[in-house]
This record gives sequence, C-alpha cells and structure tokens, in this order.
Amino acid sequence: SEDNLNLKEKAGKYIDFLNANAYDKERDVRTNIAGEFQKSNLAAALQTAELICGRLDEDKIYEALSQIRISGREGIVKMYWPGRMEEIAPGIIVDVSHNIQGMQGFVQTVEANYHGMKKRILFAASHQNKEEYMKNILKTIPEIEAFYTVGIHKRRIDEAEFQDAFRKMIDRNQETTVCFVVGSFYLAGMAKEFINQEEENVRL
Repeated sequence: SEDNLNLKEKAGKYIDFLNANAYDKERDVRTNIAGEFQKSNLAAALQTAELICGRLDEDKIYEALSQIRISGREGIVKMYWPGRMEEIAPGIIVDVSHNIQGMQGFVQTVEANYHGMKKRILFAASHQNKEEYMKNILKTIPEIEAFYTVGIHKRRIDEAEFQDAFRKMIDRNQETTVCFVVGSFYLAGMAKEFINQEEENVRL
C-alpha cells in the first residue's frame, strides 16, 4: 500500500524510496525512472518476483534496478516500457497516457519532477469522447508556455499537421523549457520516428 512506500528523493531522472511492510525488512530502492506512479509499480514488481522466485539476492535486485533506463539514445540498455516518461531527445519527453487515470498520473509526475520549469505540450487524444476532459486535466499543469493539439482520424494523425505542431513545440530554449508529447501511442510513435529520422536537422 502507499503507507509502505516512503519517498526519500525524486528528480527529473530518478526516484528514491523506502519499501517496507510487516513481512519484509525495509528496503531502500533507487531507480533511474522518475514517474510518481513508479514507486508502487516497482514495489509490486519486487513483491511479485519474490512470490514467484522466492527470496531474491539484494545485490541482484539493485543491479537490475540500476539498469532500468528511459532513453532512446544508442548505447543505453533499454529495460523499460517505451513511451512512459521516455526522453527521446534532450528535453523532449513522450508519455502514452491515453485515458483519464493515466493523464492524472502524468500530471502528478510532471508537477513533482519539473517544478519551476516552463512546459510545452503536444497532445492528441485516442478517445475523442474524452479529449476535452483530458485537455482540461493537462492544462492544470503550472507554467505551461505553449499547448498544441493534433487530431486523430481513423487511427491516423496527419503527418504535415504533426510536423508543423512538433517543430513549433521544440523551437524553444532547451535549458529552461521541457517539451511533452502526450495522449496517444500514435503520437508518441510519430515523435520517436521523427527524432530518429531527422535528429541531425532538428534544433534540440
């Protein structure tokens, strides 16, 4: 439960927390992923692994956690769920929160880890009937500098519309502004493909 997870430290790149319950000793867990929801995800994963495999070696646990990365850059071990607070280029993060619960978790993570920074958001809704509601949730994030929306029609996003919005979003001061691509697997996929194909030609 949340009562067993005591947050020690969090930042844009990692989260550090204590995991303790009546059946186990207190465990200090630090991992290279920053989502606010990740502490409960990781605690559940550790408990599940121990139920299946038996008591785990502490050193192996820490080694595994230290290898988790959220990055699309070459040379980094990719042990993550793609599209969950994934930094695809410096200061450009994609998150596939595509429902109300996911969007609320995304907002909490952004508020906790990017306080004091300006934000630019590119949004697309997979579920049209929830688009306005999710937009309103996103707009509660403090210090939004710009907000862009692209439409999804028959599971497709117009490429020209996407590129226009994406280029506008990333045209910013990198040190003071972070860009988020959020709301759809299709949108996240297009952003990652765009960065992979045109990274040399894009001012990041």
